[in-house]
Amino acid sequence: MSGRSRYSGDPAKAARLHAARVAAGFATAREAAQKFGWSEPRYRSNESAARAISPVAARKYAQAFGTSPEWLLEGRSPEWMLQGRD
Repeated sequence: MSGRSRYSGDPAKAARLHAARVAAGFATAREAAQKFGWSEPRYRSNESAARAISPVAARKYAQAFGTSPEWLLEGRSPEWMLQGRD
């Protein structure tokens, strides 16, 4: 065995994607994929960290789930979300 992981994604990013889906009211990955017309296997692979979440996919998922790509990819809120907070 080469020592390389068969997973190319980041488990922390996958966990944030899962949390965003659940917070948006989608009980299953299948439900979200069908609602937005996404490839279910690809979405599942992003949510399980089997495949890395690309910046393009992060924007698509963030828009659908009402969050930001910055939060999905980096765990931080964009500046516009922080405005008005003390």
